[in-house]
Amino acid sequence: MQQPFRALRYGVRSQRPVSVLNVSFLHPASPKVIGPYASIRFEGETVRERLGGPPVATHQGRMWDVHGALYSRLECSSRVIVRFESMGQAAPRQFGPYDKFSCVDGVAYVDERVFAVLDRDVRDWFSYDSGQRWPVMVVIDVERQSTE
Repeated sequence: MQQPFRALRYGVRSQRPVSVLNVSFLHPASPKVIGPYASIRFEGETVRERLGGPPVATHQGRMWDVHGALYSRLECSSRVIVRFESMGQAAPRQFGPYDKFSCVDGVAYVDERVFAVLDRDVRDWFSYDSGQRWPVMVVIDVERQSTE
């Protein structure tokens, strides 16, 4: 699915895939879907759409707080790339693409396997694939990533 957009820098029209990274927060009584986003950033226990943006959700205890409503699971609806960032201390590391991404109780899963774990004491993510700790984990829509 494509949608025209105006390239402001060049003043021309082009075709770019529409972002389909919808984020679902699941709870048996009332799931909530937000987005679409090009990417979401896990900065410790806070999820943002972009660097410096307002929180989309915060992880509190074992639940995701989305504007006062609590959800047990976060899922992304499209194929994703996962990039870890260190805020200038080390080069970013990127993994994927993956068909599925979810996060439950501070554990991030890709394609139904444990991928990273949140260390709540220091508010960073331990990546099993890199064997390193990262303050930021960015989940990027594959279609969007390939055009930027």
